[in-house]
Amino acid sequence: DRLRHAGALSVSLVAELDRDVVGYVAFSPVSVDPPAGSWYGLGPLAVLTEKRRQGIAAALVKAGLNSIAALGANGCVVLGDPA
Repeated sequence: DRLRHAGALSVSLVAELDRDVVGYVAFSPVSVDPPAGSWYGLGPLAVLTEKRRQGIAAALVKAGLNSIAALGANGCVVLGDPA
């Protein structure tokens, strides 16, 4: 919500099964050092626990990467806990 309210949400996608939202991914502009064109951060990414291991997250990420590529992205970084 903070990204949305700040106008910093470039791509926001949901996955639905039987009209229920089961997953979500967002991409927002980020700065890289040294500056190298238009970069985006991936995060958050979430899938309902009972719907995991079905390819939903992978499909969301792929669709999101295609969307930022269409925006002219030079790259994408993943935000979050590496563990």
